[in-house]
Amino acid sequence: MPPDISSKNQYIFVSLVGIILTSVAILTSMVLDRPLWNRIPIQFTDLAGDQLIGSYYPGEIEAGVLLLEGFGSDQVNMRSAASEFAQAGYHIFTFDFSGHGRSPGTLGYDNAETPRLAHQVLAAKDQFKAHSGLANGRIILLGHSLGARVALQAATMDSSMAGLILLGIQVNLSTNTQAELFTGVSDSDLAWVQNLGPENPNTHILMISGEWDDILTPDAAHLLANKLSGQILPLSGGSESRVFSNGNQHELVIFPRLLHNYEIFSTRVLGLSIVWAGQKLGVATQHYANNATIRINCWILGFGGLLISLI
Repeated sequence: MPPDISSKNQYIFVSLVGIILTSVAILTSMVLDRPLWNRIPIQFTDLAGDQLIGSYYPGEIEAGVLLLEGFGSDQVNMRSAASEFAQAGYHIFTFDFSGHGRSPGTLGYDNAETPRLAHQVLAAKDQFKAHSGLANGRIILLGHSLGARVALQAATMDSSMAGLILLGIQVNLSTNTQAELFTGVSDSDLAWVQNLGPENPNTHILMISGEWDDILTPDAAHLLANKLSGQILPLSGGSESRVFSNGNQHELVIFPRLLHNYEIFSTRVLGLSIVWAGQKLGVATQHYANNATIRINCWILGFGGLLISLI
């Protein structure tokens, strides 16, 4: 038998509730991202002539962050980090690597062993400087996974940036079958990796990884931190900090109960990144990525509303 009018009304009411919840979640997310409403689309080419698509978001302070996506990701995936830094007044620049997001071209599994993407980062930095008026020493590179790997390699070519924030960096000095799938090589065999040390790159470095990271495990993170320090030191609580004679500070922080793919959205990670960047650039900020928690709740609310509507 067909449902009676009362049952139909209940279905309509439940559907409306789901639609309202989803709409509230979307609108709230849009309001949180209001610092990104003044996006300036950027198109540029790298040394090889490959076209790259990026976005510039003007800031209010003399500091900028160049955000670098992970393998198979895009600028949309970096939007949470972009929004948090923009809230703190930073100039923001994002772009898609070749074969990613809106950028044409291709990127195979073997390209991480070449300087191709690192040169794309340096080309993006030049675009960032041209549009923002910032000097090299007022820009920090923040990358996740492959983006962190490329940031580190780019800094070995040009270490004039103020610092590097490397989230779940895809550089493994031990055997990691999953990580090597994305590079096609063993990282310890690469010349640029072998040459890493306290002065290469010659800049501040913050490494962040998760206890449950399967690309950069805690043990692999410690190996890379020791490589960058040129020595092996005992660790305490999974984290460490080292200051060298050249004034550079290298820090490693391992967050408990944190997965690789979630690092770029984590309130803890983004909050620490903003505070660290402010310290290195001499920028006073009271913003600690509080909106990241609200954004995550909006995702949950929106997903729940969508499910209710479908049911």
